[in-house]
Amino acid sequence: MIWFFVFAYLPMGGIVIAFQDFKAVKGIAGSKFVGLKNFQFFFRSDDWVKIVTNTLFLNVLFIVFGTIAAVAIAIMVTELGGKWFKKVTQSVMIFPHFISWTVVAMFMTAFVATDGGFLNQMLGLFGVKPVNFLSSPNTGRRFWSC
Repeated sequence: MIWFFVFAYLPMGGIVIAFQDFKAVKGIAGSKFVGLKNFQFFFRSDDWVKIVTNTLFLNVLFIVFGTIAAVAIAIMVTELGGKWFKKVTQSVMIFPHFISWTVVAMFMTAFVATDGGFLNQMLGLFGVKPVNFLSSPNTGRRFWSC
């Protein structure tokens, strides 16, 4: 029951944000309650039908193609020969679901940081100036173009 409360009921407290002029600095308790004002703003815009249609369409696509891809991968892994290889393959495919995207972003930032990131340190060994990979739009074209 504790698990159900923590993961099913407790997160519903965040729904109140939809009815507030939410400011992250003030938090949920400190933000001003505005009632249905946010919904009025959304439904009075000209694009609300397009936004809702795109959201529903993309969700259907993700569900359909995600299911097809999951079943196809499951069948392919089942047909693999060795038991050891099959178990390693399954573990490698499932492992990313246990890592927070926040942790991935932190590792990525540390890897490509302008001041002291691993990649920029390696480039520095070859005399290349540090590159801000996360904010430079032409980085990929400059370094990896053929």
